[in-house]
Amino acid sequence: MPTSTRFLSLAAPLVFLAVAGVACSDGPTFLVGPAATDAGTTVDAGGLDASTTPDSGAITDGGPRDAAPQDAAPQDASREPDPNDPNVVCATVRTTLPPNSLVAPEVYGPTMVGCPGKLAYSPNLVAGACGAGWTACSAEQVKARPVNPIIAPKYHYWLGSRLWTSPGGDTGRCYAAAAPGTATASNCGNNTTGSMHLCSKINLTAQSRYNVADDIGNTCGQVNCDFNPPTFNSSTTVPNNAVTSGDFGGCANNETAGVLCCKI
Repeated sequence: MPTSTRFLSLAAPLVFLAVAGVACSDGPTFLVGPAATDAGTTVDAGGLDASTTPDSGAITDGGPRDAAPQDAAPQDASREPDPNDPNVVCATVRTTLPPNSLVAPEVYGPTMVGCPGKLAYSPNLVAGACGAGWTACSAEQVKARPVNPIIAPKYHYWLGSRLWTSPGGDTGRCYAAAAPGTATASNCGNNTTGSMHLCSKINLTAQSRYNVADDIGNTCGQVNCDFNPPTFNSSTTVPNNAVTSGDFGGCANNETAGVLCCKI
């Protein structure tokens, strides 16, 4: 074979190998392209997934909103006590009862509350015993209250003004009277430690007409006394034939009682 022909036949395989070499070196380049594209998709998906995190945070925000009603409790607790609540009206008098006493105020209406207690009589103490906006009731207010067995008192109560009794009276035959007047030896209540007041009659019997006790141990020396200022004052002697059945009584020294409070 001529020399030129031998050279060409050898050169052909070399060209093939060169092309093959290029194809081999370029092959990885084409494979990397799709891989890179997939990786980018993965990254984008991760970004999209991550973007949902704030949305889940919004759901978490519902927690504080749900908890918001709890804020109402401190507001309720911070409210001022109702001055017309019988337990508030009677708070001072209640301190004279035994600890943990279950004795409750007696409510005679929106403007009159009986505060059970065991106070020794003192005009100043009685005057300041009721809660704010309330004061110890007068004898006139007691007399004017409706007569109804439901509101008959179970306890003895001091009133706002000192009362004597008209001279010569007795249980069921006696009158409470305003203290100013001409004192006599028989002026029950004409002393420094007592006064006629509102007395319970739930424990009054024919056999026990004096020193009648209420349900917490206070006593009234006389009971069933009335109040009639135009006719009987602290100087008017009660006749022997008089009959009374009112809610006033007391008049012995060193008696104790609660306080009847009226809204100012």
